Amino acid sequence: MSVLDPVSHALAGVVAATHSGLTSLGADPASGTTWLWCIAAVVVTVRLVLLPLAVHGVRLAHASARARPHLQKLTQRYRNRKDPESTRAFMAERRRIAAEHSMSRLGFLPLLVQLPLWLALYYLLADVAAGVRSEQ
Repeated sequence: MSVLDPVSHALAGVVAATHSGLTSLGADPASGTTWLWCIAAVVVTVRLVLLPLAVHGVRLAHASARARPHLQKLTQRYRNRKDPESTRAFMAERRRIAAEHSMSRLGFLPLLVQLPLWLALYYLLADVAAGVRSEQ
């Protein structure tokens, strides 16, 4: 049992629900178009689930862009100072600028949350393409 199994089963449920919904509307169950719509439904579902993380990433990128000139000036000011006191002052000033511009120190976390979902989607679609049935 993989860590991705619960996510993969949820995505397989979306595929199954879309497929049964389309076939109940009269679509051919074996048609490529039906499967295309099923995959499109999974992709749309994944994108909707990840939308808040994408919005957070865009806001973080904008905050980083606003802070960049201030951080460059700070780096220029402390360029040749290597003593521990200057290093502490540099880091304190850097934290102040980051807080002023609402920059998160953990900006990579949304990517880490998205990664298992994208991997599960990849493996699900690879299994569907290979004709492997998911056993639930």
